[in-house]
Amino acid sequence: MRLTGQFREVTRDTNHYGGISLSADGKTIATTQGRVFRSFFIIPIEGTATKPPVSLFQTDKPYRYWGVGNDSLYVAGPGKLMRVDLANRNPTDLYVDTSAYFLRPDTCWGDMTGAGAKKPRYVIFELYGHENDASDHIWRIDPDGSNAVRLTHGGVTAPACSADGTKVFYQDSEPNRIMQIPVEGGEPELVPGVLFPMRHLHSKTSRSRPMGAAWQLLY
Repeated sequence: MRLTGQFREVTRDTNHYGGISLSADGKTIATTQGRVFRSFFIIPIEGTATKPPVSLFQTDKPYRYWGVGNDSLYVAGPGKLMRVDLANRNPTDLYVDTSAYFLRPDTCWGDMTGAGAKKPRYVIFELYGHENDASDHIWRIDPDGSNAVRLTHGGVTAPACSADGTKVFYQDSEPNRIMQIPVEGGEPELVPGVLFPMRHLHSKTSRSRPMGAAWQLLY
């Protein structure tokens, strides 16, 4: 703060600072800087008694959302959606928007390959803040990150692909109902039956989002 009472920003980053002090001549600020790094691992399904966790990558960004691909993971969070190859452990940016927040990636699977393995058709995800839009939308991209298409318009969350990879289910937040839309695009439809959200803490004013929701299907 200047002697005139005006405030001026000194730093702009994601680190945190503590123990601030000022030099005797009033020209130098001294402080300690703290920076949080997050290390990501995969753990063998049989546990870590015989095999240690495998390190994937490290970042200072709070990536909280995961989806499973073909020998890979899709990782979402602030500013980007990434694919992490489980063999070489290299993260690859699929979709980058520094002003947006990516949530809840999921894989829509296509037909089987000749070797009998499933082949990803699309990756879907929830996107918040794109082009300064304060609403959440469901998007899809090709597995290589190309051909981004917005599937829904505002106020939706928690996308999930159908088992055959042809539909996307999601929660319409305002009336609290479950909808479905073709993965190729089209008009949304109400899912048959009555779906009642048992608990969902979705916030329109924060980018800190829940990991999921619990649902009860009533007939």
